[in-house]
Amino acid sequence: MESKSNFGQEIAESQVAFIKQFDPKSETYHHGDPTPVPIGGDRIPDEMPTAYDIEYMKRAEESEGKTYGAEYERLTEMRTLLLDLKKVLNLVCPPLEAILRIRSQKIDEAKKEKQIDAELAKTKKVTDDIQERFISVLRKTNYADKYVDGLEAICKDAFRKFKDKEDFTNYLFFVKKYTAQTFSDANEILAKLKQIKATYKPPS
Repeated sequence: MESKSNFGQEIAESQVAFIKQFDPKSETYHHGDPTPVPIGGDRIPDEMPTAYDIEYMKRAEESEGKTYGAEYERLTEMRTLLLDLKKVLNLVCPPLEAILRIRSQKIDEAKKEKQIDAELAKTKKVTDDIQERFISVLRKTNYADKYVDGLEAICKDAFRKFKDKEDFTNYLFFVKKYTAQTFSDANEILAKLKQIKATYKPPS
């Protein structure tokens, strides 16, 4: 018990001694550097030669606006399109699932139809986006056979009345198939982009 008491006393004394270093009236006051600390980001420590790493800034300026050729740009645009499509496909099913729940509720029919119409409006916004922003573009690429028919089926079947939960689940998995496909293709394109970048030689 005595050792514990001594240890506690040592801790307390150490804390008091530390605090005294910051007390101007104390004999142990540390008298630190009185220079005011600069604010606003304009001042840096004297031992640093500059506010910015010159070499880093030089590399950044050199890479600014740098391109890796037409194929690199084309693949970059395609990858962006596929990743955007993945996000939009994730918006297709939630309103349809909500409609299934609404149909199962025991509420006034007029209120039920109003809620269903609201969810269908969300669905239409998403399917219109798929048709106008993605199908129209993909149709002109070498990804047309892989995506166009499936995306058109997704847009069409989104407005049919699902018989039951199992029927909806089948549709859900169909949508997820294309969601997974976009992710897979985007990763393949990324590998190609890295390869182009690694072997790129600027024109002389």
